[in-house]
Amino acid sequence: MGMILRKTISKVDGYTAVVQRNHRLAYDQGEVIIRHLVLPNHFECCSKPILTFIAEYLPQACVNIMAQYRPEFKAFEQNDILRPITLEEVFQVKAYANDLSIHQI
Repeated sequence: MGMILRKTISKVDGYTAVVQRNHRLAYDQGEVIIRHLVLPNHFECCSKPILTFIAEYLPQACVNIMAQYRPEFKAFEQNDILRPITLEEVFQVKAYANDLSIHQI
């Protein structure tokens, strides 16, 4: 589900690889603050792999887990993101980040 969504919304092949490469390059240059927007229904496919990547490759990065998602514009064309997130989804992402010892701001 997450890979299809990224391609559908971004219109970019290899989106994840490009973003990971760019974050690693930035991390090698200095302090990095990553803003992660929690999306509804996307813990397993998106938040979990992203946080796992951060813990493994960007261990000193600060992460801002954001709960501000609102379905706007073309989000209504994607069944899995057409609703606001729940507090439970935000807590699930934050708990997973805690389990990985990710520094949250």
